[in-house]
Amino acid sequence: MSEGIKNIIIPASVKNIKNKALDFSSKNQVDIVFLGMETVVECSSSSSWWNGICMAEPTIYCKAGSALQKIARKCGCVVKPLSEFQE
Repeated sequence: MSEGIKNIIIPASVKNIKNKALDFSSKNQVDIVFLGMETVVECSSSSSWWNGICMAEPTIYCKAGSALQKIARKCGCVVKPLSEFQE
């Protein structure tokens, strides 16, 4: 049985996330799902805003054209369309 966080779903109502909110460690690959178009991560200018989340970089699921999509791509994260996310 696998334990630990596998998915983090950020509601559309969340507009700004402090980098410490995603500061935890996990042995599992973590998927982070952003439901909003305007959500940003505080340290989005840094290429390492995901540090501390897990041993591997997370897969980011978000809407096409969203602020987070641009940030995640700039940071080199794996970015997939929100429609591909499966719990």
